[in-house]
Amino acid sequence: MSEFASARTRSLQAGLGALETVPFQAKDRPLRDLVHDNLASALAIYRDVLGLPASTPRLTAESLMVSAQRLVIQSAVALINYGAKQCAPPADERPAAPGRDGGALVAVAPTAVINVGAPGLDNKSIVVDGSGAWVALAREPSLVRIDRTSNVIVARVALPSAVTQPIQAVDGHIWVATTTEMDRIDEATNHIDFRMDLGQLGPPDSAFTVNGGVLWACDAETLHRFDVADNRPLSDVFLPGACQVLTATGDHVTVAYGVLTGPSFAMFVARINAETGGIEASVALPGLRSAWGMLETPSGRVFIDSGGKLEEVDVMHKRVVRTYARSGRPGNELALVGVTLWLTRQDEQRLVAYDLERGWLAEVTGGPGVNGVAYFDGSIWATNSDAGTVVRYPANLAAGS
Repeated sequence: MSEFASARTRSLQAGLGALETVPFQAKDRPLRDLVHDNLASALAIYRDVLGLPASTPRLTAESLMVSAQRLVIQSAVALINYGAKQCAPPADERPAAPGRDGGALVAVAPTAVINVGAPGLDNKSIVVDGSGAWVALAREPSLVRIDRTSNVIVARVALPSAVTQPIQAVDGHIWVATTTEMDRIDEATNHIDFRMDLGQLGPPDSAFTVNGGVLWACDAETLHRFDVADNRPLSDVFLPGACQVLTATGDHVTVAYGVLTGPSFAMFVARINAETGGIEASVALPGLRSAWGMLETPSGRVFIDSGGKLEEVDVMHKRVVRTYARSGRPGNELALVGVTLWLTRQDEQRLVAYDLERGWLAEVTGGPGVNGVAYFDGSIWATNSDAGTVVRYPANLAAGS
């Protein structure tokens, strides 16, 4: 916790210094002042966190840092809309020390390291399927396609604005949420074949998913639905709390949401019937303040990475099956390989592999800003957003160690 806050303090100090070098026009001074005040306030919050007594409850510190991160996101969106194309890497690229709950570090050489852009582009999301590996460069902004045989970039698709959410591959298309619109890219042509103004779906950082030709998007307590084939909105679905992350599997959509009642906050995960929009079941997640990556298996096992721990949930039976401890800052994506679940810990620059049946398997050195992770046909792919690279590893670490 303190290492995370300390790293953010250094990054914000560097960001405030860099802001002074941006040549804002006179008419844009209010925007500059807004960004400066937001970053300065976030810096003050992280400093307060570092000064908290050791007896302070973890949830208290986390809630403070969530408010600081919102200020940073608001500033980033404002700068992107102003015309910023990339962000500077963190001031300190040294990996943080892993927590006591870290696994054994396995020395595995990558099978490929692919440069996808300049450092700081924030390539935070990746999907891999039979058409290749697709990487979102959030602030270029573009979508990069990598051939899986040659590890060479074979296409770049220009996007209208910065990417805000993990990309998704559905039925031969790649779906991308940007600050201004939702885009669908045809894998056969590398061209955008569907655009939708984001104003119909919610705020610019809305989580989304696609199920059976229907686009779902978070808008606080509302889930908007849009029939893409018929080009028409469907009835909204209303949640008891604010939506954080969505995923679609088969005939349903799974959503994690938070409920704030006075000073109390609770996280839930619910299963929603994709056709009717009705909530079929929900279960509370004690102790969680936020949900980052979420993955559901075809058998209905739901995994949620919150940072600090990974929850396995059986939604239909309304129970938390198991909690796996692993501290550190999570990424937004998970990958399942047989009975091994892969996730990332950005500040430690590590890829973590859980053997869900036997416990720990291994941890692998990732790279600066490692966050996106995907699996296909024997390989794990990871994005290093601060280095501007994609790294490919063999998924069978037992054989490679």
